[in-house]
Amino acid sequence: MPTYRSTATFYLALIVVLMTSFPYRASALPLPRAHPFKCPMRCRCFVVSQSQSSASRLLQENMAMYSWRDGDMAVGCWGRRDIPTEILPNADFLFLLGDSPPNGDDDFDVTDPSGESDTSHYDVDMRIKNIPHGAFRNASGLRQLDLRGNKITGLQPGSFVGLQFLEILSLKDNRLRALDSDAWWELQSIRSLILSGNNLRSLPEQGFMNSTGLLKLDLGGNLLEDLSPRSLSWLSQLQFLNLSYNRLVQVPGGLFSDLVELQELYLDGNRLEDIPFGLFDQNSLLEVVSLRNNRLHRIPELIFYRQVNLRELDLSGNHLIELGNSAFATVHALRYLDISHNIIEELNNGTFQNCSNLTKLDVSFNRIREVRIGTFGKIPSLQELILSNNNISSITPAALAGLRNLAELDLTNNALRHLQAYTFYGLEELISLQLDNNSVSQVEPEAFSVGLFSSSSKLTWLYLRMNLIGNLTSNMFQGVPFLKMLNLADNKIDTIGPSAFRGLRSLTSLSLKGNHLWSLEERAFSGMVRLKNLDLSGNSLHRIDAGAFEGLRFLQDLNMEENELDETTADWLVGLTSLSQLNLNRNRFARLPPFVLTNLRKLRQLFLAGNILDTFRIPELDRPVGLSRLDIADNNLQTIEGSLHEILETDSSVTMFGNPWNCDCGLTSDLMEMTSLGVQFEKENITMCETIAGKQLQNIETSLLLTEAASEHEARCGSELRVAPLIDRTAARRLDDSTDSQTAARVVRRCKIPAIVAKDNGTWPWHGIVWDTNTDTALCNAALIGKDWAITTLRCLQPIEGELSKMPGFFDDIVRRGKDSLIMAPHGLTVRLGKSRQLQDREPGEKSYHIMNIHVPANDRGSGLDRPILLQFVTMATVTKTITPACIADSPLKSKRALVLGWGTKRKQTREILQSSRMKLDPCDFTNDVTDTAIFCGVRDRGKPIEFSMEGNMGGNLVLKRGRGDWVLLGIGSNMTPKGRSVFVDVGKYASWVHKKTEVR
Repeated sequence: MPTYRSTATFYLALIVVLMTSFPYRASALPLPRAHPFKCPMRCRCFVVSQSQSSASRLLQENMAMYSWRDGDMAVGCWGRRDIPTEILPNADFLFLLGDSPPNGDDDFDVTDPSGESDTSHYDVDMRIKNIPHGAFRNASGLRQLDLRGNKITGLQPGSFVGLQFLEILSLKDNRLRALDSDAWWELQSIRSLILSGNNLRSLPEQGFMNSTGLLKLDLGGNLLEDLSPRSLSWLSQLQFLNLSYNRLVQVPGGLFSDLVELQELYLDGNRLEDIPFGLFDQNSLLEVVSLRNNRLHRIPELIFYRQVNLRELDLSGNHLIELGNSAFATVHALRYLDISHNIIEELNNGTFQNCSNLTKLDVSFNRIREVRIGTFGKIPSLQELILSNNNISSITPAALAGLRNLAELDLTNNALRHLQAYTFYGLEELISLQLDNNSVSQVEPEAFSVGLFSSSSKLTWLYLRMNLIGNLTSNMFQGVPFLKMLNLADNKIDTIGPSAFRGLRSLTSLSLKGNHLWSLEERAFSGMVRLKNLDLSGNSLHRIDAGAFEGLRFLQDLNMEENELDETTADWLVGLTSLSQLNLNRNRFARLPPFVLTNLRKLRQLFLAGNILDTFRIPELDRPVGLSRLDIADNNLQTIEGSLHEILETDSSVTMFGNPWNCDCGLTSDLMEMTSLGVQFEKENITMCETIAGKQLQNIETSLLLTEAASEHEARCGSELRVAPLIDRTAARRLDDSTDSQTAARVVRRCKIPAIVAKDNGTWPWHGIVWDTNTDTALCNAALIGKDWAITTLRCLQPIEGELSKMPGFFDDIVRRGKDSLIMAPHGLTVRLGKSRQLQDREPGEKSYHIMNIHVPANDRGSGLDRPILLQFVTMATVTKTITPACIADSPLKSKRALVLGWGTKRKQTREILQSSRMKLDPCDFTNDVTDTAIFCGVRDRGKPIEFSMEGNMGGNLVLKRGRGDWVLLGIGSNMTPKGRSVFVDVGKYASWVHKKTEVR
């Protein structure tokens, strides 16, 4: 880090110490050279003490840098218009800062020993505008003076009279327009002069004639345009020079000729287009040169010929097209070189052949197209190479072999497509390899091998995110036995073979997030005996074999968020006994498998948000689980079976919002027990009751918080409170006192023919497609609700209205009719059942059934096309594992979230398959009150979007799982609003009509 950058950090540390570390008043301390006195208002005074500043390591370092000694006095003042002359004889270090006091402390200047306080507030306009003649006449002991952030526009002779021992002067961020050498002729001991952030446009040739002892000069952030070659000629002892962020178009030759002691030079952020040849010939002691963010097109050959001590060179942010072979020919001491953000297209061996001590090379954000043998030659000392954000499309095998000590290689954001065998051969010290965001689709066996023997590899971190990898071959990661972290997120991986990760016995972290995984076969992760963190989120996992995670006995963190998993295929969880964190957010779990809480004894964090849970049951436990974090937000939970506090640690965290809670006595009692144990409820202010003891809250003006319901526990349940009420509200008392407070959650009648999810392919066996065999096209989705009945939406018939009858206006009359209608189905209209893979092709186990009659309910709700129809088959359907009827909801919809099914594609997929997406359900906002009773709308609830092949997902099944086996059909997709909301028919509103027509119970 260059020295000048530490100055601001030092002042920040000083201000913090002034305001916090020394709260006592100077009047209570024995000060050197004078008796105790009152510290001026708007100031803080303290005596330097090494022991009292021991809490700040940075302050200690700077105290040593600026020779602060125990017993010295420091004074810091903010927002003063004058200079406090009464303290000058005592001060060694004086800070008269124009900025506001830190942390907004308005009364920092209360120092009156009598106890009286100045309550005036800080005025931002109170800043020093000029320094009167002789203002520091009595400050003979002052060694450091900081006047930054004021409004000083000029200096006059005599301004600094009396400061013959001053070593450091800062006039940063003032309004100086010009320099006058007579202004500081008294500063005979000055060593550091900071003039950055002013309005200086030029430097007079005699400007520093009285400052020959100056070691540091900071002129950054001014308006300098043209400099005389003699403007710095008096500074023969100068070691540090900052001319950054001015308006220099050129640097005159000879400007630095007299600066023979110069070690650090900063010319960043100017408008330099060229560097005169020989500019640095007299500066053989230069160690740091920074020319970043200029307009340089080339670096002259041998420009650094005499800089044998140069260790840091920054040429980033210029317009360099190429680097000559002799640009760095003599900089043997160079350790850090930054040539990033240029337009370099090619590098060659000769460029760096003499940089024998280079440890870091940054070539990012250029236009390099390939890395071949000779691109970098041999740089045996190089440890870090950054090649990100170029156009590299190929790397010749062993092209980097000359970088034998390279530990970090960054190739992020390039155009690599193919990694050949031994691409990184010779990099035996390589620890971190970053290949994110390329186009890698093919990785040959031993692509990452660095030598003939795998034991020679030290590769620990391998990043392959955001590539195009589709298949994991058995030898892809051969030769990296000590790899600990592998990131394959956001690729196109759809299967994992049994030997895909063979040999990675040291791997502890693996990410396969955002791929196309559909299933996990048995022993998919075999051999990864040390794996602790596994991320499989953002895939399309429907099925996981029971032995998929076999051997992962040390797995602690498993992320399965954003998949399509449910409890019927959750056997894979049983053996993961070391899990401490399990994330199942946004899947389709209707209940939690009991063994999660009984078998996973080390589980501490469980995430189940965004599923379709309608039951959360606490199994009987022989010992507590001890969760520290539980998230069950955004489900369909009404109550909890069992005592939730039994599975929680003291001071744990629970998230419960977004559920239609029925705040009965059992739930509120459990809530109070958790509160007494210190459980924290996340987003407590939006965790609402929708019912209390089974009674709806529509008539209560303000929604009742879950914690408010707990506070009303005694009034409603007649039981003794265990803790004080959380919130004293009376809304719950508005309920009818005669309400049975012990009413359990709403009981849902079970179907006689429960639907079974087939474990072999994870499909929904009641789902069907209405097919027109005359045109060989799909019309809409449908749901099987009996052996010879299916249900869909009236909109499904609109495309074939001409086939229903030759009578003009027939279909329109059916839509408007106020009575039930019976239509004879046209020839060729069928329902295809047992399909899940391909929409067009015929699948094994698929059956087609011809439709005989179509039943349409009366348009008595004003719903028009948005109502259900029943399709009656000619023959009975055969019930199989893949063809099974679903249940019809026997009451109107009350759930807030459900699954919608339909044919289409998801993110990163091309084939049309039967998909699901979570829906958040609300009343529609575009219809009249009559229609509102028959339909409702849904938006995708943070799930992966489905691009439905049938517009509006007509007839798409909206389903919810109840209990262990049966799925309930809640709605039928009918339309899509202009705002992208799905319109569903509430089949619960038509339940009696359906039962009457079909006699399905």
